Amino acid sequence: ETKQQATLHNVVDESDRLHIPTDESVHSNSDSHYGGRKGSESEGEESGIMAKVLSSPAVRKMSKDYSIDLGAVMGTGPGGRVLKADILNIINARDSKAKPTGSTTVPQVSSALSQIEEDTVIPIRGYSRLMVKSMTTSLQVPHMVYADEINVNALTVVRDSLRPLAKEMGLNKLTYLPFFIKASSLAITKYPVLNSTIDVEEMTLTYHQSHNVGVAVDTERGLTVPVVKRCQDKSVLEIAEEL
Repeated sequence: ETKQQATLHNVVDESDRLHIPTDESVHSNSDSHYGGRKGSESEGEESGIMAKVLSSPAVRKMSKDYSIDLGAVMGTGPGGRVLKADILNIINARDSKAKPTGSTTVPQVSSALSQIEEDTVIPIRGYSRLMVKSMTTSLQVPHMVYADEINVNALTVVRDSLRPLAKEMGLNKLTYLPFFIKASSLAITKYPVLNSTIDVEEMTLTYHQSHNVGVAVDTERGLTVPVVKRCQDKSVLEIAEEL
């Protein structure tokens, strides 16, 4: 036994002198070796992913500084390129989530919203009030539109022949409008249902004897609808004089 102990003591001393690694040191060195290798591989994979994403060096540096995975960012640039604005949007979103919900800080209103003013309410009076009332009443009448083409060569001859008489009445010009109004009155005489109104509650139809024709005119005060009343009793020149 004394000889075996001496032999073991000599072996230990010899191993210390020759620096023979023990089992624990071997495992420790191998772990550190493979750990360093794995770390370099992960860094290589990360740099590879960043290289695949279309972005500028400044954007890659910003994403790295703020720990943002470029592979998970939806780029809004050409070809899916990640822009600086995309990174800033993510940073702003993080900051907004990080703020406490119970904060009493008054949010800053943008300059565009601050320029929004309250609606202005003004009363409708005078001429405008009469126009609103008459136009609203006209909407209660069923509307219809009829279009046709006619030859007005004969009408042109008649108008030219009436111009001297129109000047004697003080009319500077004689347009086609009085002729069209009179033609409408003659059409109503032949088809009186066009000049009727319906009472929905009583379910009755009233035929009106007066041919009151309204004409929309664009004036300096806006849209005007003068009404020529009882056109069936007036001549073309009398209608022109009233207009």
